Amino acid sequence: AHWMDVLWGTPKHIVHGSVSYISGLWEFNGNIIENIGNNQDLIPIINTVISYKPVEAIKLEFGLSDVIKLFTGKGRVFTEPYITRSGTAFVSVNFIY
Repeated sequence: AHWMDVLWGTPKHIVHGSVSYISGLWEFNGNIIENIGNNQDLIPIINTVISYKPVEAIKLEFGLSDVIKLFTGKGRVFTEPYITRSGTAFVSVNFIY
């Protein structure tokens, strides 16, 4: 049975959508995830990454994860009463060799 292989509190149904756009030196990736089930946070998870590649060997990235919770400053309910870390921002430089 499927329920024997799933940890308690794991979302049983997930709706996921993503979009990606590349234009010359710029790239945008975004996705949205909604966990459907008992005791799940009903706010969708929205993640974005914007990158710029000024030269072949360097890629600059700026990203946001769980955007709604990041800007509201609230925690994400994993399953009552547990709250997980939510909302992060990052900047990175990737050296490609």
